[in-house]
Amino acid sequence: MSGLTTSIYCWWDLYSGRNEHNKNIPIDAVINDLKGSGFTTVIAWSVHVNTSGDLIYNDTSIVSGGKYIGDSGWSANLAALKQGKTSVNRLLFSIGSGPPPRDFTNIQALIKKQGTGTNSILYKNFKALKDAIPAIDGIDLDDEDCYDQNMVVQLSQMLNTLGYKVTFCPYTNPTFWVDSLYALNSQTPGLVVGFNLQCYSGGGGNDPQTWINAIAKKMGSGFDAKGFIYPGLCASNKDGDAGGGLSPDQITTQFTKWRTAGIQGGWIWRYDHIKNFGKYTAADYANAIVKGLPGTPVYLYATQNPSRYYYTTNPADSPGPDWSRSGIAFIAFGSGTVGVIPVRQHSAGNPQRYSYDITGTLAPGWTDDNKTSFYAYKSQTAGTVPVYQYHTLLPGEFWNMFYSLDPNVSGWIKDGVAFYVYGA
Repeated sequence: MSGLTTSIYCWWDLYSGRNEHNKNIPIDAVINDLKGSGFTTVIAWSVHVNTSGDLIYNDTSIVSGGKYIGDSGWSANLAALKQGKTSVNRLLFSIGSGPPPRDFTNIQALIKKQGTGTNSILYKNFKALKDAIPAIDGIDLDDEDCYDQNMVVQLSQMLNTLGYKVTFCPYTNPTFWVDSLYALNSQTPGLVVGFNLQCYSGGGGNDPQTWINAIAKKMGSGFDAKGFIYPGLCASNKDGDAGGGLSPDQITTQFTKWRTAGIQGGWIWRYDHIKNFGKYTAADYANAIVKGLPGTPVYLYATQNPSRYYYTTNPADSPGPDWSRSGIAFIAFGSGTVGVIPVRQHSAGNPQRYSYDITGTLAPGWTDDNKTSFYAYKSQTAGTVPVYQYHTLLPGEFWNMFYSLDPNVSGWIKDGVAFYVYGA
């Protein structure tokens, strides 16, 4: 994966069918909260596989006998996560977790009996899931009961034929997981796109650097091991999970300690913990990860009538009372990062507008604010993505500028790549 990745695991609150766990939680509110949270990946936890190969979301059957039988509105709700104004660009479904149930032991037995061909129940059921919910980008494998490399390889290859990517979610046994990665990458490079490393509870002693070293040793110098490990921590909760979990400030502190490993993201366990605890928001936790990672968050402020935009590394730096902060636009760099150059801020009035560039070129009617807003790369380097510059003409032929990771923003004229940063 390129750019910065922040993920959150979601339990019952992500399911739109009514049940005893979420009957009073409006799914639209959950979807909208996640879209505005700053998290780039949502992981639906957990899909279980029974001895018949049925897929069960927690304790609700969603696929059986090659047919989707879950809530009919779930697909549209999950698709909405990645539509419109949203930070979410990826949806994963997670299989497994600690026993019971023994999901991967069941998968192992089914593969031994039927294989993974088009007539097998595993193939039929995962195909039915993908057909019913095409917004699913990948399957997260949280094998904590079987540890059979041949099974993981066969299952992952089957998922690949159905259009899924794969992530691993280990808490222990690095040799098994790294050897499985090596076997799969040798056959199908790029199928496995990351390790969601558990660093709480049973995985509380995990150090991302140790896992990075193990991957680098096995995969060789050409493999981006640093960009492959995404450590996860538990949010503050009332359930006693992971000793009560961590506050956003504690999350930032821990990720700051991991900076030297070169990680490019992380994740939070779980969304329902955050909502039930009540003191913090999902956005607080997404920002907590970002603040602890290498790079500097750049916040987007916007105002209306007409729409205009302002970018700053200070989350409290509003340019005026009618401007509102709308989240993190991207992750830039500080002056100490090797190879970066300053991004200068220019402004123009009537109405107040802002532009940003690395060339020092000042367009007619614009003023150099004598301010370096942040630092970025002039050319693309490993892990960075382009920020595109767009413009429109306001009444009176005034240029209005907008900067985005999106290469196709409708209603704006694209001028090209302005600079390179991490994603958001």
